[in-house]
Amino acid sequence: MNPRLPRRGHRALRSLAACLVVAFVASTSLAAETYREEAVKAAFLNRFTAYVDWPPGELGGDTFRITVLGAPDVAEELKRLLRERKVKGLPVEIATSPPRSTARPHLLFVGRGFTGDLGRLVTAQRGRPMLIVTDQPQALEKGAAINFLLVDQRLRFEVSLESAHAAGLSISSQLLAVAVRVLGVRNGGAP
Repeated sequence: MNPRLPRRGHRALRSLAACLVVAFVASTSLAAETYREEAVKAAFLNRFTAYVDWPPGELGGDTFRITVLGAPDVAEELKRLLRERKVKGLPVEIATSPPRSTARPHLLFVGRGFTGDLGRLVTAQRGRPMLIVTDQPQALEKGAAINFLLVDQRLRFEVSLESAHAAGLSISSQLLAVAVRVLGVRNGGAP
């Protein structure tokens, strides 16, 4: 740390660096040959966890659980990406079957290949402290907190603060700043 900067300056620099990282990932072009869509989605899912806070006590277990439905390639990329890494200080467990009440995930990703009823799945998870990320049309209106979109050949995302708040989750303003659309009230107000 630079001793000449006040403590507030260090926080501002760290926040700026975090924003630049999110903006870089957000601007990654899927048309580039070096990036596979599944790898970019896995990277986004990993980064989302750094900008979301779960209610106190919800991360007190022995693993951070991620469930991936309808996107086996994304699940494999997550396993590769998160092997021997931690999320929120916990080792990661990745599942590919629907959430059970005994081992519900902290993050649920529902990909385009999911053939079930998305609205019913999301409704069954309502009120649980779970970040639901989707890759489906009109998913925010069905209760997802974050949804992937392709905009000009780039992977982007939209956010529903109402859905996040209903799950007891808090999403950082740094993540909201790079979303293409945010439903709900910003600036800490209730939706």
